[in-house]
Amino acid sequence: MKRIGILFLCLLGTFNIWAASPELKNMLPLNYAKLNRLSDSQTEELVQDCTALLENSKKTFNLGTDFSYYTAYTQRVGDRLFYRVFVTSSELGLSGQWKVEDCQLSESEYYWLSSPVNSILQVILEKKGKDYSYIAADVFGQWQNLGLNGLNVYYSDFLLFSANDDVAVIHGTFSLPVAIGMMKDGLTKISPRTRNGHYYAKQSAQYTQINANGGSNVFSNDKFILTISASDFLVDSNVPLRHSILSAFDGDPNTCYRENAEENFITLAFSFKTDTAWTKKNGKLRIKEALIINGDASSRNAYFGSNRIAALTAEASENSNSARKETYTFTLNDYQFGSQSVFLPFTEGKNYYVINTTKIYKADADDACMSEFNLKTQNIGWLFAGK
Repeated sequence: MKRIGILFLCLLGTFNIWAASPELKNMLPLNYAKLNRLSDSQTEELVQDCTALLENSKKTFNLGTDFSYYTAYTQRVGDRLFYRVFVTSSELGLSGQWKVEDCQLSESEYYWLSSPVNSILQVILEKKGKDYSYIAADVFGQWQNLGLNGLNVYYSDFLLFSANDDVAVIHGTFSLPVAIGMMKDGLTKISPRTRNGHYYAKQSAQYTQINANGGSNVFSNDKFILTISASDFLVDSNVPLRHSILSAFDGDPNTCYRENAEENFITLAFSFKTDTAWTKKNGKLRIKEALIINGDASSRNAYFGSNRIAALTAEASENSNSARKETYTFTLNDYQFGSQSVFLPFTEGKNYYVINTTKIYKADADDACMSEFNLKTQNIGWLFAGK
């Protein structure tokens, strides 16, 4: 029998599913409140029903038999039911959640921290009737030795939300650069790299939609997909993904994307992959409008305490290698906590868009913030959450 990771032992009444998931708050700051944890018996039943899918996921990420603890949660998006299954080599609360900080460790402590068995595999499944389909999977908190390029700690997470008549999935991937060195007393010194006095990480994301008929392995096929690149973000020591680009797409103005880039500006790039079948169904892609909640809108003090965007330049081209570009510059109002709509007069057939900050409203902190960002196409409507 598979060992089941049991983390939160407070039963809420007689419900079979436990509401909310505070044990995931530091790991998945944008998702924990949307998830409901299954009981140990329900998790065991799910694992038995999905053994092949889960075993294939472990093989994909070269995870061995040590990964035998399962902790499962449900997430409902509209009338569709998804499962997030976390597969670990020990109880979930003991795995993959290193506090990002400078530290000195013995050889055995460093070996344990950086070992693959200390990472977490997250598998996304959807239940349609009595059957389950594999949506996507990735690891969280995995240390990666890049040889001459140094050491990274790799994180990932997924956003699921309603998008028009379908369910959208965003897969965010994040790399925290780390330096290591030996101390005179034999300890290993671990130093996450800093910029402007704060930790930072590189990031990118992929976006796709699952129609009402469902899908399987949605990031591996040739259907409509969007790749998103963004400036490095500021890493919170306790909650590494708190300020990632996913915070700008989650539909919640109380969360924000906080950059920590070399130029202290926000840059976003959107590369659309629209194949022949998608174009035949929807027409040539055209971006019509952007919707932005500027700054950190979680509170008045937070808003005025960080840089806000004053002006942006948007560029559109057929692809990332094209020299022919359409360019449009627009300004954002300050002292405005709500959303600001920007018309984008680009012609159709452009699949690559870059949006650069060109001017900021200066505050005490150097990092610029964006609480929400959305794009509207004339083909399928708004792309991200909140509309």
